[in-house]
Amino acid sequence: MTGSHDLDRDLLRIYLADHQAGARGVLNRLGQMKGYTDLSIAPLVEELHAEVGQEFAWVASLVTRLDLSPGFVKQASARVGELVGRLKLNGRVGTRSPLTPVVELEVLSAGVIGKLRLWQTLIDLVDELPVDLDELTALSARAERQLLDIGGAHEQLRRAAFLSADQGQ
Repeated sequence: MTGSHDLDRDLLRIYLADHQAGARGVLNRLGQMKGYTDLSIAPLVEELHAEVGQEFAWVASLVTRLDLSPGFVKQASARVGELVGRLKLNGRVGTRSPLTPVVELEVLSAGVIGKLRLWQTLIDLVDELPVDLDELTALSARAERQLLDIGGAHEQLRRAAFLSADQGQ
């Protein structure tokens, strides 16, 4: 750490643990969405799953480099929240509602916005951390691209989710 200010390591540990918990929830959600092989969003889901996994590993590596203890309670809480979220009624019993992937894409958007703010925060702290500015800038640009991709996928699915086949599109 090369900056002239004292970094509050405890707040950074909490912040990174929050983001790790959120990323774990997003990874779990994407893992479930990999079953959407019949939808046009399947390649995007695969790509996002791989990228979020890489980003999760990057943050975990930073936590290790900084010798910060991981936030196990937050990770467990995120998993419970993600599991409870799957229990919601979707208007269908035994089949997937066309609404489900639309809502899941909205949840993913929220997660990616949070991740983008993480990268921006770490860019602000780059002089205090053992990280590379170019790498953080690339991660931030990737998050912006992911938001655009998720928005495009959402656009593909949202109208059809609410219109029955006989109503036209």
